[in-house]
Amino acid sequence: MLLQEKAIEQKEYLRREAEYAEFSTEYGAAESILHSYGVDHKQIDDLIKICDSPEKEKDLSDLANPNLCILSPINGTIIFRDVIVGEYVDPQKILFTGSDLNTLWALLDAYEKDLPYISKKSEVTIKSPLYPEKEFTGKIAYISDLIDEKLRTIKIRVEVKNDEGLLKPNMYIQGNVENRQTEKKILAIPEEAIQNINGEKIVFVLEEELEEEDVFAVIHVELGERIGNKRIIAKGLEEGEKIVIKGAFNLKAELTKQSFGAAHVH
Repeated sequence: MLLQEKAIEQKEYLRREAEYAEFSTEYGAAESILHSYGVDHKQIDDLIKICDSPEKEKDLSDLANPNLCILSPINGTIIFRDVIVGEYVDPQKILFTGSDLNTLWALLDAYEKDLPYISKKSEVTIKSPLYPEKEFTGKIAYISDLIDEKLRTIKIRVEVKNDEGLLKPNMYIQGNVENRQTEKKILAIPEEAIQNINGEKIVFVLEEELEEEDVFAVIHVELGERIGNKRIIAKGLEEGEKIVIKGAFNLKAELTKQSFGAAHVH
């Protein structure tokens, strides 16, 4: 307006325009720094209003709040603090760590042999020794691509809801993984029921139950994978058949006294 009214010269106008641009840049940089400390726009506007008040002989050093509020980008709980009052800190130092504990990661170790039965569609139940009667449901978020060469296990990460706050970071837990997509019935028996004769695996099955002595039949079986202290029977046995467990070794010894062609033992 002054330039249009010829109240100032073009040179003075350009000087003031450059000065304004410089101050605007400094203002923007200062505002950006305040935002990085968690000061929002309203707080900055309130600070400017105080500075623009008509009070004279004001000590501007009293305008700023000596307590710096550090705002977290998420809602949660402070789980780590590494600072004390009066300590000098630099921009690289981590002062606090915040975490949303409403959802936790449960890290499980699954055996290599169980990998075919585990997928992201699997249902997972988490239990803690501290709460033996309580179960926490979870969902598999990540299955590692690497097998531990010593333990023969694979890492699985499960997202678990923790609305009650009972589960804590680094707590010892156990997980049960169930995959209904690949669920099938299998027959497994204790390993002590399986005997070895001439390189073949056999099981003794109760064929006839008599008052004086029982009659057991020798059944040849094909074995599958181990499940704990049991062995999957891939072929040879049917569900509901009565097998010998603790006395299987004694029957094997009795059988070897007879001819190798015998198929029954008393």
